[in-house]
Amino acid sequence: LFRIFLIGYFGFVTTKNVQKVSRAIMKENVTSIIDAEELESGLINQRGLTAYYFLSSDTVWLKTLEERKKEFDILFKLAQKSASTGKEKIVLQELTTLYKNYDEQRNRAIRLYQAGNIAEAKNILLNNMHAGAGKLYQKCEEYIAINMVLIDQAEESSRRNVFWMTILIWAMVMSTLSLGAFAGVFITRK
Repeated sequence: LFRIFLIGYFGFVTTKNVQKVSRAIMKENVTSIIDAEELESGLINQRGLTAYYFLSSDTVWLKTLEERKKEFDILFKLAQKSASTGKEKIVLQELTTLYKNYDEQRNRAIRLYQAGNIAEAKNILLNNMHAGAGKLYQKCEEYIAINMVLIDQAEESSRRNVFWMTILIWAMVMSTLSLGAFAGVFITRK
């Protein structure tokens, strides 16, 4: 009886630990997905603010853009903190490079616009920055996809571990019951 209780307790504790670890892994990856989605949103905001400035020449849009760039930097640092795999870190490094290039193109376009070279500024805005923004969005989507795969792997690993723990527990219970039955038959024969 004690052995059955011990097996049950062992199974319960092990299953709970497997579930706890799996939930932690999934939570971490969900956080990474949220970070990536916020980065995408931040990029959209920055892109719109630049366009508004070009349409209106109102420097209020540039001030707001600077605030959004600071917010984006904070979001990016959060994404870097939550990155736990090599793939995530590589994508974030690529995002850093792409964003720096995008920001340089944007600053160049703004300087040209302010200097009165509107045609070249709009060309940069419509061509270079548009292409750069597309690449940034693709990297954010790649980062999301990596984390979706990690969540799926964590769920599958959790299911597999629980399945094998259940089989082990039932095997131990059955062996204990068989030993008990054998011992009972052996004792009653004496």
